[in-house]
Amino acid sequence: MIARIAEITATAPPTWEEALAHAKALLAQGVNVAIVEPAKVVEIFDSRGRHCDHTDGTPALQDFYSHGGPKEIGHYADGALNDIGDGTAASISFDEAGRLRKVEHRTAGLLNDPTGGGPAFVEFWPDGSVRWLAHFLDAVFHDPDPQTPAVQFFYPDGSLRRTSSYTNGELVSEKSFPPPLCQI
Repeated sequence: MIARIAEITATAPPTWEEALAHAKALLAQGVNVAIVEPAKVVEIFDSRGRHCDHTDGTPALQDFYSHGGPKEIGHYADGALNDIGDGTAASISFDEAGRLRKVEHRTAGLLNDPTGGGPAFVEFWPDGSVRWLAHFLDAVFHDPDPQTPAVQFFYPDGSLRRTSSYTNGELVSEKSFPPPLCQI
């Protein structure tokens, strides 16, 4: 699943300049677009004033750092964060250096494991390895299968730190693992 996240996010998000130029073109076409230039934010709304991706695939929310790099890309439908049809996560966040920071899969605003499998939420260490992940079913922790705990925390080297198993939001068990041994 983590490889799938990397694959989906491999396409570089737009820069502030690209997003601004596209937003201005959409605005000229009569699309309900809010451009907040000092904060470097572009938002798209439907006719009812709710966040909604444009039909051309432009995310409803594009937030950028002051240097112009992407901070968050949010896909919305009917005012709620929502995965898009190709499996792209509803919300993808980046750190100031442009590295992937967090990925959230949502259905109608609720955290949910994507239909193709994998966790609904993943947060990354600065080197790109997984810091922690969580599986959700209708916004509650839920083990996707008996061998996969709903919540998994990792040490920076990728080894497990702690796991928590849940059934329908109820904690079933937890396990902690010692830190990895130092290599000399």
